[in-house]
Amino acid sequence: MSEVRCVAIVDPLDAGVLLAPALSAKGVVTVLVPGRDGQDADGFTHHLPWSPDPESRFKTLRDLGIDLIIPGSEPAVLVADWLSQRLGLPGNGTDLSTARRDKHRMHMVAASHGVRVPRQVLADNLAQVLDFANSHWPVIIKPQQAKGGDGVHYCTSAEQATRAFHALYGHHDVMGAVNRAVLVQEFISGPEYVVDTVSLDGVHRLSTLWTYGKGAPGFDSAGQFITKTLLPPDHPQAPLLFAFACRVLDALGIGQGAGHCEIRMGPDGPVLIEMAARLHGGPLAHELARTATGYSQCDLWVDAITDPAAFLAGRTGQSGPTLAAGMVLLRHPPPAGVLEQLPSLDRLFWNHPRPAPPALAGLATFIGGDAGMVAADMAVAAGEVTCTFLDDPAAIATLRPAWLSLLAQSSCNRAFAGPVWYQAALTAAPHLSPSLLAAWRGGELVGLLPLVQEGEGTARFASNLSDYNDAVVAQDNRAAAHALMAHARAWFPALELDCVRPDAACRITDAPLADPTVDCPFADLSQGYDAWRAGRSPSFREKLTRTQRKAAAAGVIVDTLNPDEWSLAADLFLSLHADRFGDRSLFTRFPWAADFVRAALPGLLADGAVHIVALRSGGEITGMCLCMVGADHLGYWNAGFRAVMEPFSPGVLMLHAALREAATRGLAEFDLLRGLEAYKDRWATGRRRIGRLP
Repeated sequence: MSEVRCVAIVDPLDAGVLLAPALSAKGVVTVLVPGRDGQDADGFTHHLPWSPDPESRFKTLRDLGIDLIIPGSEPAVLVADWLSQRLGLPGNGTDLSTARRDKHRMHMVAASHGVRVPRQVLADNLAQVLDFANSHWPVIIKPQQAKGGDGVHYCTSAEQATRAFHALYGHHDVMGAVNRAVLVQEFISGPEYVVDTVSLDGVHRLSTLWTYGKGAPGFDSAGQFITKTLLPPDHPQAPLLFAFACRVLDALGIGQGAGHCEIRMGPDGPVLIEMAARLHGGPLAHELARTATGYSQCDLWVDAITDPAAFLAGRTGQSGPTLAAGMVLLRHPPPAGVLEQLPSLDRLFWNHPRPAPPALAGLATFIGGDAGMVAADMAVAAGEVTCTFLDDPAAIATLRPAWLSLLAQSSCNRAFAGPVWYQAALTAAPHLSPSLLAAWRGGELVGLLPLVQEGEGTARFASNLSDYNDAVVAQDNRAAAHALMAHARAWFPALELDCVRPDAACRITDAPLADPTVDCPFADLSQGYDAWRAGRSPSFREKLTRTQRKAAAAGVIVDTLNPDEWSLAADLFLSLHADRFGDRSLFTRFPWAADFVRAALPGLLADGAVHIVALRSGGEITGMCLCMVGADHLGYWNAGFRAVMEPFSPGVLMLHAALREAATRGLAEFDLLRGLEAYKDRWATGRRRIGRLP
């Protein structure tokens, strides 16, 4: 292509409005060829008067000395092809112009070049529609020259096919053309991709790759995407998809300008849905791509026009690292204020007045360095995960089986995050009100955030006796965690969530944990008990051996509390704790804490959420150590013993027994939980700092 100094843009709409400013910034003169009367000419050097007569446009453009004519919208493709050919300018010619607009001819031409396309028929009567459909259910019925999701119907029955035919045949499509026939195609299942390209002199380059999220197909919704996610250039499917798109470009004679190819990855490989010889989407998609990758399809097209040598040599395009990005069409948005709490939210636009679902209420864009975070936020915005607020104890009680099932899939401590602990906190402090958030996906419980409130005050986790607090979600379900936290921040003006681990599900950003922070020592058992013991100092190992021998000689036994002793566990533990600590005992100083133990311990034992080490002497239980069960750890929570046992180092004996139990269970850690008491460091191999969510 020779030097381009003046470009005419035909009927710029959607992303086409970006072309004139981008070209002008490169010193190119731009001319608006309006597609309708009164079209906005802002950003253009020249503005042709509106005329339906193509000959008058041809003469004016010839007199202006135009170097290039490009389409700014879908209806402009045929016009730009015709004008370019009449003026002898670079373009795609007119031989295949209609194949670039007419979806039936498009597929026929592509198939003749070996491109896989859906089986189809162009029908101008209902009998043809049903004859084809009866052999290919389900089918897609859409206008012959559809744009976007206009008039696309997913049909699984003759009744639906009949409705779709009558809704389209003889009516105008979104661009004003009358549907003299309808296109009936077999439905291709599988993920849907969009490949954005720019071509120059038959050389094609990939600009951006997207995937659509459409949900389950419906009669009226099959053509509507809900999410559009930008994929990285090194996506595993990128080479295959780009190669397929290039075959389609060549088949349809698109050797100049922008194109975007919509592809379904069917069971046997890629299948063409449609190709458009224009920019993809609207301005937001290009702005999002530019922010994420350093360039957009529009930028690449401008480079091809203004610096063809660099384009052909591959020196234009992506310049930096790729961020994760995507957009959501808000058809089922969450309640007010929730979207603003999602950490990767970029921009948010609402339609006014806001329509009722499933009409489009607005659009949100998301961007960030963490692809998982962006995907989770988009799932919340798309309404894939919803939240409800529960403050009725009876309703909360019905969740117990699902709560326990979800807890087993989570990384949470089974005691601190379970229903027994939550209910015991409410029993011990009746002035607290339950304020539980539940996350749902497809009618299934996928997350819980068990909070409480005191009056209308701050919402917080249920009990300060918990060493680790968290949302209860399956370990790989970030969307549920994001939904819970975004709703909590939107619904509770005052929210204080403390004792949160750095790897907690409720910590949905990488913002540092805030004060108060506390260190939690732990013993790494990932290599087994023997490896842990070998890492202890010689003096520690010698003291442990002496302590065990002394206890054995005196008939002191360390074992596990038996099920027939569980009914006595709470009162016996409180008695042992008081005997050990006297007036300093937490449970003596705060009666509510004792009430909590009495309310919680029976249920924790029944659920297997607590392991109790028992110290026995003379047939009597003289010490107890309570360890809370985690997904990958056993957590030392509290212990007590008779004062007369002091000479036998009962703490050492019980801690060692608990640690060995953790190793026997194959757990990764024996966790000494909150506090930096000196004795803990002798057992620990490391520390983690917990704190409050900012």
